[in-house]
Amino acid sequence: MDGIDAALATACSVDVDELAAQIQAVGFTCTHCGDCCAGDRAAPHTATIFPHEVRTIQAETDRTWPEVARPMPYGVAYDETFEWALATGSTGSCVFYDAEATDGGCQVHAKRPGVCSTYPFSLAVDPTHATAGEPVDAEGLLRVHECEGVGEPIDDAAAMQLARRLRERAIVELIEAAALLDRYEPRQGAGLVVFDSEGAKDPQGRPMGVADAAR
Repeated sequence: MDGIDAALATACSVDVDELAAQIQAVGFTCTHCGDCCAGDRAAPHTATIFPHEVRTIQAETDRTWPEVARPMPYGVAYDETFEWALATGSTGSCVFYDAEATDGGCQVHAKRPGVCSTYPFSLAVDPTHATAGEPVDAEGLLRVHECEGVGEPIDDAAAMQLARRLRERAIVELIEAAALLDRYEPRQGAGLVVFDSEGAKDPQGRPMGVADAAR
């Protein structure tokens, strides 16, 4: 936990004004290409979504948990995985992505998870920082990932909003990680178990109790 605590302190101390200036120096304007939402059957779209974000989208769309999120695929083969990923459709793209839409494609754009609202940027707040896709550039704590909108102009207000979201995302990710570790207890013989900040859940997003662990 010491590593998470140190990383959290780093995230909380991020200077938003300085971060916004770095974002402006890099430049970014979303072109609505959809590449960050797309996937295929061989390599489905995989973006982390936390329990509170699942519920936010559920409230917006009236969908069930499995219609919003699926167990993070890494570890599924071992009947134990950590966190959730956005659900995908039959093509492997995010279930909320509509390539034919005229409004940018995302059907939950205003309520999208932090990882989506901050792409193509992330913050490396500790040495073990990892995120989907290797960064193609770095400026201090700021990591820039592959996107055709990188290098395009971004105004002061948009850069500041993005900087605030990035810091918030880093803080939330670390708080979630700490809570997950605190609640983690292996559940042998219970089938696939998803561990998140709220404890153990089945693939439908339902909390698992003592009886479930003994199945």
